[in-house]
Amino acid sequence: MSTAALPQAAAELHPWLDAGLALAPEYVDAKTAHTGPGPAYASHWPMALHALSALGASAAELAAFDGHERQTLPPRAAWPALDRDEAELRQRIAAEGARAVLADGLPERMAHAGAAAFHGLIRTAHAWESGHAGELALALAWWRQRDQALGPAPASPGPELDWADWQSALRALPRPTPWPRAWIAARMQAWTADPGFQRWAPRLRLRGSTLKDLATAALTAYAASGDFTLLHAVTACRAMAVLGPHLAPAQLTPALRAFSQHWAAAALASAWHGERDTQADSPAPWAWPRLLALARTHPDAHAIKLTHAAWDWAHRGLDDTLCRQAATRALVPSGA
Repeated sequence: MSTAALPQAAAELHPWLDAGLALAPEYVDAKTAHTGPGPAYASHWPMALHALSALGASAAELAAFDGHERQTLPPRAAWPALDRDEAELRQRIAAEGARAVLADGLPERMAHAGAAAFHGLIRTAHAWESGHAGELALALAWWRQRDQALGPAPASPGPELDWADWQSALRALPRPTPWPRAWIAARMQAWTADPGFQRWAPRLRLRGSTLKDLATAALTAYAASGDFTLLHAVTACRAMAVLGPHLAPAQLTPALRAFSQHWAAAALASAWHGERDTQADSPAPWAWPRLLALARTHPDAHAIKLTHAAWDWAHRGLDDTLCRQAATRALVPSGA
């Protein structure tokens, strides 16, 4: 393929992110900010704005998305623990620099990579790429508040498994009961608490290509199904690719180990089990210029972020046709 690197976030993005710090990082509905335990919607506003900017959106296109998306976001409410963390991180970033603060905080947070359906991880990656100190502080602070730990690993997990054997062992597990249907994070948590999952999930043999293997599998499954949970697995893999280089070599293996387990929980929590979705087959993959133009004017933050992740993965060396298939699936209505 022939493609240029993703452009850096445009300077005009920062005023939007300044304004976004006054919006709730998660919410129940368009009027109610969420500040405690229980299910809530994560704000996709700052993540999608950065994705749009990286895809070359104009100031007018950013404004159009803001006008649509901000209607769903209530003002930020007091959240003492989050507010304290954010203030401390802002001070540290000003004193130590964003790169140092990110590198210091990542090892702890990577153990909870799947928190809030990966949104802490994903928002932090977008915040880092945006170059906005306030957004990075808020993303890291919110990720900490939404920690989602894995279940206890066995004392002797057994021999490591190759990719195909690992996937087969996990897919053979019966679904946990009771089964929470509504929320991605709740379904992932049900799997991570399952004894069978705890037996097999830590046993993937990690290698240099593991993150690309996970991303390829997520893109393939999403392109085949359009499953909403798998969309988050795709964007989470890209976030890992962005943030992984900020980990020391000794930190990278445990981070990838934890991430692969949360990835497995998301894959199992999806509605896709290897079959093609016969009710909504994807159209033939569109070319990148057409896809990116459509993404820049699309009203759906998830479709924008998926397209951005697929484009980035194509640039990182994954199969270009597969990446375009996934982006087409996200952007183009079935049958179009």
